[in-house]
Amino acid sequence: MTTSADDTLYVSTDSFWEVGHYRRTVKRVDDGFLMCKELIQMIKERCDIESKYAQMLKKHSEEWSKKLETGPVYASLKSAWLGVLQEAEQQHDVHMEVKDRLLEQVTSTVKCWQKDNYSKLTLPRGYQTKQAKEADDSFRRAQKPWAKLYEKVNKTKADYHKACRSERTATFQEQNHRNDSGKSEDDRHKARERVEKCRDEKEKTRERYEQTLNEINSYNSKYMDDMRQVFETCQSAEQKRLEFFKEALFGIHKCQNLHENPKIENIYLNLRTKIESADCNTDLKYWSDNHGVGMPMNWPQYEEYAEDFHSIISGSAEQKTNMKKGVVAEANTIKLTNINLKRYEEEFKDYNPDLNSVNKKERKAVASCSSDGIMLTGMKADKSHHVSVASRSSTTSGGSASSPPISNGNGGEVSHYSAEDEWADDALVDDGKAGMPVKALYNYDGAEDDELTFKQGEVFEKLEEEDEQGWCKGRLKGRVGLYPANYVQAV
Repeated sequence: MTTSADDTLYVSTDSFWEVGHYRRTVKRVDDGFLMCKELIQMIKERCDIESKYAQMLKKHSEEWSKKLETGPVYASLKSAWLGVLQEAEQQHDVHMEVKDRLLEQVTSTVKCWQKDNYSKLTLPRGYQTKQAKEADDSFRRAQKPWAKLYEKVNKTKADYHKACRSERTATFQEQNHRNDSGKSEDDRHKARERVEKCRDEKEKTRERYEQTLNEINSYNSKYMDDMRQVFETCQSAEQKRLEFFKEALFGIHKCQNLHENPKIENIYLNLRTKIESADCNTDLKYWSDNHGVGMPMNWPQYEEYAEDFHSIISGSAEQKTNMKKGVVAEANTIKLTNINLKRYEEEFKDYNPDLNSVNKKERKAVASCSSDGIMLTGMKADKSHHVSVASRSSTTSGGSASSPPISNGNGGEVSHYSAEDEWADDALVDDGKAGMPVKALYNYDGAEDDELTFKQGEVFEKLEEEDEQGWCKGRLKGRVGLYPANYVQAV
């Protein structure tokens, strides 16, 4: 059975010059291609680490900044503490820049170099790249003639060793025949002939073996030159790859070396300045001025009693509270509260509304500014009552002179709350009809006797739709009253 010259034969050494041992050098070409991919993968993992670390720094800074805003730290120490958190945010920016530079500078460079120096095989058969396959073909061509001679040497050597064993066996048999008295002369003669024949065959195979050895030894120099030439080509390509990888690693070093980043030095210089600016005396004075003995005080003073004008307004409880404190502007409307009745009674002499016919919802006072002063309007579906009052400042602590009571035009004194009783007797009568269930969104405390009081989450009945003033009629625990429509939602 013949053996192909391309097949790897048994060798006693691990030398490059043995048949097929050049494949380790060829594999190195493919390894270079794969190492480019591994370097890119390593850089991407480092970028993920930089990104996650940067996000952790940012989250850490944001969470602790919120704690400091609501915590007990104050004044210059708070500024210094915030400086430490600001350093974390700035470090976030620095590490995000490291990630971006690694991706944009190093990774893109490695990808381009890999694309320019390697061509991936569409159908790889033992090798990943075209360069590796070309190197293998070059080594194969350089080694093929020597491999054939090497195969021939091995074959002639095997034939010679076989002839030696046959000659030795024939010699032992001839000696046995010669010493055996039972063997005939004819047997002894045949044994001697076999010995001679084996000796002749041994000499012939030895001559052929020596001849093939001379042939391969004379070809060794050319074989070594051809193989060295292909090997040097591979070495040149590998040298180029090693130099590029060294540059790429220097690129990684440049991106990751924060000691040479000027921003880092500025970050820590600023942080040191902020920490040094923390001064205990400044903080103690701040606390004294804002929370201690240095604070101003409104010491009790004498205040004259002044009767306040009672204003009924619609809207939320917060709006009512604000309106009790003074003048609240809302779009183009100014609602007046805390008005001293006596100061305006003289100017209401000609004001003659039929207050007894105005229900509670229509008595929600709306004040609007005009060029003549302040217009107070009592809203009603079929008529409006207007009284023009000269603009003036609110009642001072000293009060004002007493004035005649407001007249209704018939000589009688007007009761400002007489219409409530009529409203309670008329509109707030429980007719027994079932209403629509609603749920309270907020707590509400009724300011008047005809208003409902409820807690957030309570469910009660809505008996009438919202009026133009934003009030609804409802029933809670058997009691009928008014409530602000925007405080509930339908169930």
